[in-house]
Amino acid sequence: MSKLVDSLINQIIAYTPNEKAKIGTTIVEVLGGDASTRVTNLPTRRGKADGGIDGRIKIIAKTIEKKRVKQGLLYEIGLAGEQEAGVSVKLQSELFSREQLGGFKLDLERENIYVGIIITARGLAPDVEYVIKEINKDEIYRFYHISIKDILLGKIEISGIEFMCGDISKRLRDELAKSIETQNAD
Repeated sequence: MSKLVDSLINQIIAYTPNEKAKIGTTIVEVLGGDASTRVTNLPTRRGKADGGIDGRIKIIAKTIEKKRVKQGLLYEIGLAGEQEAGVSVKLQSELFSREQLGGFKLDLERENIYVGIIITARGLAPDVEYVIKEINKDEIYRFYHISIKDILLGKIEISGIEFMCGDISKRLRDELAKSIETQNAD
């Protein structure tokens, strides 16, 4: 099974940027999200730049409220409630880097989004895994990783958030398989 999964991942990585974008959009939509390029507080951009967030999905997680006080910013952690999570889909041969994490975090901050879902073909670089653990300790910004391998194997395990669209493992696996078949048919 592992060789088949690795072969499918290599096939996805070899796709053109447009084909990868279609797969990324499909993944975001199956998660119950919006893959449109809605960006605030940025000047007009060239090309298809999306401001760093590949989509937004509805989740239930601890809410964060940011308040400005004389001493700076105060973050209040509330009970679980409906909110948006930002999604970054990287279907590349390299590991997800610290630079990509930093850019994604800045994009989430700009959009006042406190939960980030990172979906990768190859995984996270070791230093990114460490940085995410440190960021998650503060419980303000929270990052979660889903690998394409886990999607294909139906082993998506994320604690601390609940997807509004329900159980995502089977839905993602089925849609990803359809996307791969469609790309191969073209």
